[in-house]
Amino acid sequence: MTEIRRPAVLIGVGALLVVLTNAVVFVLPPLLPVIQARYGLATVAETTWIYSALTLGGGAGFILLPRVADVYGDRNATVTASALLTVGALVPAVGDSYPTLLVGCALMGFGGAAQLLPLGFLRRGLGESGIAVGVAVLVIATGVGIVVGVVGGGLVVQDLSLRSFFIVLTAACAVTTVVCHATIPRVPPAESTRRIGVLGSIWMIAWVAALLLTLTQGLVWGRAAVIPLVAGVIGGIAWVRVERRSSSAVFDVALMKAPLVTASCVCIALIAAMNSAFMLLLSTYA
Repeated sequence: MTEIRRPAVLIGVGALLVVLTNAVVFVLPPLLPVIQARYGLATVAETTWIYSALTLGGGAGFILLPRVADVYGDRNATVTASALLTVGALVPAVGDSYPTLLVGCALMGFGGAAQLLPLGFLRRGLGESGIAVGVAVLVIATGVGIVVGVVGGGLVVQDLSLRSFFIVLTAACAVTTVVCHATIPRVPPAESTRRIGVLGSIWMIAWVAALLLTLTQGLVWGRAAVIPLVAGVIGGIAWVRVERRSSSAVFDVALMKAPLVTASCVCIALIAAMNSAFMLLLSTYA
């Protein structure tokens, strides 16, 4: 608390993070038809893998970044996430190809999970009012970020090339990284003994990606699509068995079994699937 001179600055940084990370997610759907034409992608499935890479990277980030904040501190976690956003935008700006775009989207997806971090550093930095302020910032800034992303995507389609867009995004993320390092205080970590389940998280992303690969490429590959399907199913079953005995499990099994938590997770998954399908289909139609 001694390092916080102006709480408004910390709130502003939290809002900036949430707006930027949501804008990155929602700016891509309007660009998908442009990306398909720019890189000569033959199928819609190839195009939507850009969004899948963003989602898979985000899944890993949502799991790992809050734990990084607990173990290594809010500033380190936030600066790391912002730096990954910067690198993720820089890779397609420099490479200007479909493979580099996939890599960049995966990195930006991971860094985009920084939208959760203001809940932690505002709670720790502002004391009793931090939780209420953090939730308010998250809700309001998420709405602003969605609008900025969708409108920004339309403007990019009209006025900028893809490479120019990623250069501008790189600059914005780099500035955010510097601001986070300069303003977020060094609060001692909440816990330092528990390990971070990095291996379990990577394993989970791998078998989920194999199943997604089957769904998106099944009609194109034919019988060959059975290979990633089998790998995904076996990998998922083995992952569940190992996680039950792990001392650094990705998810707290006892918490996940709670009725309200399970129902909430199912509802969030269904809402996320609906939103993603709507954005992808609407962009393709338009």
